[in-house]
Amino acid sequence: MERKDRCREGSGGMKILYLVHQFYPDHYTGTEKFLLNLASVAQRWGHSVKVLTYRFGGDNANNVGDGLVDFQNYLYKGIEVLSFTYKSYPADFGFGVEDANLWSISEKVLSDENPDLIHVAHPMRVGEFIKSARRLNVPYVITLTDFWLMCPKAILLTSGKELCYGPQRGEMCQHACPEFSNASIVSRLANAEEILRGAKAVIVPSRFLGSLFKHEFPFLEPRVIPYGIDFTNIKRNARTYTGEEELTFIFAGQIDYHKGVHILLDAFKRLSGKAKLKLYGSGPEGAMRNFKEMAKGHSNIEFCGVYAENKLGEIFGSVDVAVIPSNWHENNTIVMREALASNVPCIVSSGEGMIEKIQDGMNGFIFRMGDADHLKEIVDRITARPGILEEMKRNIHTYALTTVEQEAYAYVEEYQKLIS
Repeated sequence: MERKDRCREGSGGMKILYLVHQFYPDHYTGTEKFLLNLASVAQRWGHSVKVLTYRFGGDNANNVGDGLVDFQNYLYKGIEVLSFTYKSYPADFGFGVEDANLWSISEKVLSDENPDLIHVAHPMRVGEFIKSARRLNVPYVITLTDFWLMCPKAILLTSGKELCYGPQRGEMCQHACPEFSNASIVSRLANAEEILRGAKAVIVPSRFLGSLFKHEFPFLEPRVIPYGIDFTNIKRNARTYTGEEELTFIFAGQIDYHKGVHILLDAFKRLSGKAKLKLYGSGPEGAMRNFKEMAKGHSNIEFCGVYAENKLGEIFGSVDVAVIPSNWHENNTIVMREALASNVPCIVSSGEGMIEKIQDGMNGFIFRMGDADHLKEIVDRITARPGILEEMKRNIHTYALTTVEQEAYAYVEEYQKLIS
């Protein structure tokens, strides 16, 4: 495929195609927010951007059939999106890194789009488009926001719910996740290696995530670009404390077991002091039902649903502490950064991606991952002496946070290297 270099031809911008496993309006967790922020800034700076994603359903009235899949074009907050939907799921849907049945479809899409470059924001479900990019000589960068390329569960938790530090070329998977055949894991890792070797740049949001990938794929030299914060809806939390008030703690994100919600609920059901817990977000139906059952009869725990982005300042301005109790190798989460940007101290579990930003006793607290008793002890300590939050708020100012514009500038630098 012959590509035209739009930057050198004077049109003022690059044509960038973003690939991601899912996107707004149906999905709105960290990876999707990262991509929306990045694409929005790049478009504002004069680049032509488009998102290619998988969509579960959507507005069928706008679908255009193409053999195995339906395609749909739509706009989200000014960003063009092309989504595809399988008419019949392949056997390895969600697990496979490639789908040879999409070979001709993916090549046609890339030929029609004719991008200067591709940025892979998450490879799940779009792996065949990455392979087509290699065949068509379209350069691509990849951002690793979780561990899916090395772990089909994406979160490096074994079948026994223990933390894992990598597949070790499949040997650890055989031992810790026997439901996967050794042949399927070895083949999957080979495909993952091909994708990573083909990338012109591999980028990670935290040093820890990069170190685990480098341990599994020693040829990698990942660059760290931290998640940026969109300060449009951020407001400074100015709450002060006399020692008599009831404190409000917030959880925001996917409400599921690997996010440690059960640990959080267990701690709050047994508190000694006065504290409310507000949980914002959504999760799998079964998990939500179980968590609400856990919280039944405890009036200090409230499930608040999903909040709109323009409510972020209002919500973080009315709480005292954000809690991120994840039970996996959480990766420097955007919610944590939004809390700190709002001048709200954080309690985080001891996941190494998060403690790159949180210093215990300075801008937040760190509790032992999975230990509800330790989390309860920290919350009780805060409710007994709320003034320590004011000390932490003064400390938060000493920790620099990346803006979405700074994040985008770093990525655009990478893009320009590829096409220069």
